[in-house]
Amino acid sequence: MRHMCTRWFIMFLVLQAQCILLPGPVPDAASQNSTLSFSESNEGGWMLEAGNIPLKQILNSIDNRFGITVSGLQERETETVNIQIRGKSMETVLKGLLRHLGEDNYAFEYAEKKLKHIAIFPAASTKAIEPDQKAAVVKKPAEAQVRVIEIVGVVDGSQAQEIGFKKGDLIVEYDGATLDRPSSLVAETKKKSPDEMVEMLIWRDGGPMRFFVNGGYIGVRIRSKRVPKNLMPHE
Repeated sequence: MRHMCTRWFIMFLVLQAQCILLPGPVPDAASQNSTLSFSESNEGGWMLEAGNIPLKQILNSIDNRFGITVSGLQERETETVNIQIRGKSMETVLKGLLRHLGEDNYAFEYAEKKLKHIAIFPAASTKAIEPDQKAAVVKKPAEAQVRVIEIVGVVDGSQAQEIGFKKGDLIVEYDGATLDRPSSLVAETKKKSPDEMVEMLIWRDGGPMRFFVNGGYIGVRIRSKRVPKNLMPHE
């Protein structure tokens, strides 16, 4: 009986030792190495450091800390970013981030000389035409089109939301100036102060609508679009 008890005691100690030596869950290496920081450098300016960070997290951090929203990168938000950028200003750092992402078609929107929004526009794409298709394309004349600016989103709390701008609206004129691309609208808004009232011509549901806005930052996310010429009120 004594030998049996001793035997069971030894087996208990062995099992206990095995439990102690069993490896626990190993922390994810990616999570250990993930870093994201915005810091002011000693020489002035800013530095962005991102390691194994999803792009969406970086954009959210830029919005939360600096009040700068970025649109047009929704399809790339899950991409992991590894980068270190220094710049004399936050605008310089953000331009460096866009270069790193390979985005060169964008517009910066300001309000009271402060950067508020960055709109990223899709790059123009061309599709090759097979040799046997060229004749058919030439025989059928293309429908005349014009380039306009399409609203793809409205910033919450902005004057655009208060006025009633909607996704899908086409911006035709700003203070009498005919617009054909996002950069032209950004340039025109910079010429006006928030104290000035500006008339805008909007095309919605096949008809014109006129709105009055304050100069400067409007609060719309925009892109360039081509529409049939006969549907628009200008050449």
